[in-house]
Amino acid sequence: MSASEEWDSFLDPRLVCVVGASSDPRRIGGRLVRYSVESGFAGRIVPVNPRHESVFGIPAVPNLDDVHETPDWVVVALPREHVPRVVEQAGAMGARNVAVVSAGFAEVDETGRAMQEDILATARRHGMRLLGPNSNGFMNVDSGAYFAFTPVIDSARPFAGEVAVVTQSAAIGTYLINSFRTTGVGIRHWLHTGNEADVTVLRLLRVLAERRAVRAIALSFEVLRDMPVLRDTLQVLAENGVALGVLQAGLSEHGRRASEAHTAALIGAEADVLGDLLRAGGAFPAGSIRELVGFIQAAVNHNRLPVNPRLGLVTTSGGVGILMADAAEAAGVTMPTLSPALQETILSYAPFAHPPNPVDTTAQVINEPGAFQQIVIDCVDSAELDVAAVFVAHGLAGAHDPTLRQVVSVAEQRPAQERQTSLAALGVIMGEGARALQNVGVSVFTEPVDLANAIGAFGRTAARRNAFVTKSAIGSPAVPGDGPALLDRYLGEVGPTSLVDEVTAKSILRAYGARTARGRVVSSAEEAVATAAELGFPVVLKVASPELAHKAASDGLRLNLWTDTAVRVAFDHLADMASHHRAARLLLERQEQGDEIFVSCARHPSLGLLLAIGAGGSGVEQAGTVSWIWPPVTADDVREALGHVAAESHVTGLVEIAGALVRLLTDEPRAHTVETNPVLLTPDGRTVVVDALVELAPPSHAAS
Repeated sequence: MSASEEWDSFLDPRLVCVVGASSDPRRIGGRLVRYSVESGFAGRIVPVNPRHESVFGIPAVPNLDDVHETPDWVVVALPREHVPRVVEQAGAMGARNVAVVSAGFAEVDETGRAMQEDILATARRHGMRLLGPNSNGFMNVDSGAYFAFTPVIDSARPFAGEVAVVTQSAAIGTYLINSFRTTGVGIRHWLHTGNEADVTVLRLLRVLAERRAVRAIALSFEVLRDMPVLRDTLQVLAENGVALGVLQAGLSEHGRRASEAHTAALIGAEADVLGDLLRAGGAFPAGSIRELVGFIQAAVNHNRLPVNPRLGLVTTSGGVGILMADAAEAAGVTMPTLSPALQETILSYAPFAHPPNPVDTTAQVINEPGAFQQIVIDCVDSAELDVAAVFVAHGLAGAHDPTLRQVVSVAEQRPAQERQTSLAALGVIMGEGARALQNVGVSVFTEPVDLANAIGAFGRTAARRNAFVTKSAIGSPAVPGDGPALLDRYLGEVGPTSLVDEVTAKSILRAYGARTARGRVVSSAEEAVATAAELGFPVVLKVASPELAHKAASDGLRLNLWTDTAVRVAFDHLADMASHHRAARLLLERQEQGDEIFVSCARHPSLGLLLAIGAGGSGVEQAGTVSWIWPPVTADDVREALGHVAAESHVTGLVEIAGALVRLLTDEPRAHTVETNPVLLTPDGRTVVVDALVELAPPSHAAS
């Protein structure tokens, strides 16, 4: 049995007991029963309430013990003081799942937290899944299982479809129901996890990834509590071709780890880290509900887009066409000029039209019956476009608007699974009009910018999803034992320390195949001058010590040394400074020139090894250009992280350096962070580590 099948009782229940069921249609216990009754729930409901013989026409029982069948769900809608007893009863009768929609638990006070831990222990003792507490409930729209109490169901009951909504926030989940209803998008599952004492959003994503009826998932979260399974979850979603749009509303619980490395300050910005990792794993981190809804529309209706989709627009308005062209350019979406042959065909129906793309038929097309629809057909059949959008000027007229009906007709003649070019409608289209379009696989967007952003985002995300599945190992094998042996030797010389100095850090990196700046340790001014002459001017002199993480900030660095005299003066000054620091050495190197890049690898407390790549230098924490990536790092990862690389040799070099960092942390559990900053991309195509830092974990962490 697959993981998905084990969750059938959770996602597609057939017998649900509602404890605290009410005959009052406005109360929570009333809504939990009424919504499913009104929706024609395919299973059976058992209302539990000692004061009612029936609830909405369904016979009630006074106590859960009076139910002599094993329910898929027990939904508890009672004050918190009664919840532990009911959860125990549910477990004793063999219920597979229990949802606690009551509030007043860990989100309120310590007493509530203790009660939450108590009901979790009970659920686990009985092998029962717990949704909540403080959950709004769950829905399976296809089967009519509306065991949620959000009032939006009264006014905007979801259409059935292929989208799952998984949310930690009932308010955002409700917002999404409204938004999807407005655009005609259908929902299969709606799940609110509440306090997540047991079932978390990531756990649900992992299960939904294997549900064939789910094509796309809209996720809203504030805190990810199962982050160790995030990568595996994204992998399964990618392998199964399930699109994931994410709206992140808060930070995770992990704080900034005290550290002297730039990496720790960067990794403390957990929201940025998660955003990068979700993006790299093929998810779309949305900046708003509007963006999230647009992306999900693209996933449902335009799921075969290339990374750079070609967009066309047929419109009766030149102004809308201009807006569309501007939006497409800003979103990185191509609006190709249609071929001369296709333009001639369009002009044969509408000689007054402007056909290059956007195709402006002008309002005169009203006088040519059938011309507008035929132009849309020709654009769809041309193979010159990936998405053909049609401006529906009077969308508020609903499903009876003539233009809307023509778009529906084209889509019906060319089913979504058969047509090479997908269809989108643009205009103020809501309700039944939007649903009529969605029913035949046509997406609905109000703004040109939303359409352009959605298809652009989906094309790029689909490419990342494919790349995430097919990533291959990087770099050449490390020489067994070299890194740990060099670290052992260093610690034997300097004693316990949290930092490895630059000299040893570079030696370790060279053992793993990284290229570092040419240089050596010097012990006198004369030796420094001779070494500078051997290396060639200009040179740089710096203090290497386990007490100096950042030499520039500590005045432990002298750059642009062009003469023997400059080298001697720098040596005398830095030698005096080094005498005040433990195990300090002076390192003289040839000064390289080039673009500065930051490459680092760190152990995240719950996400494992993470790599960071971006603009380098002393201001890396403020640069805002660092991208986080799970290893292995590929050439495409590097290109996307930097956006501007001088040569392919630089890309290859950065991949090799990233591989060296990963292999070091894989081989050496004592190392927590290894950071190279800067790495120089030289004009002659070399990739050179100019500075390096290795941070060691405390003994208790290293052993784990």
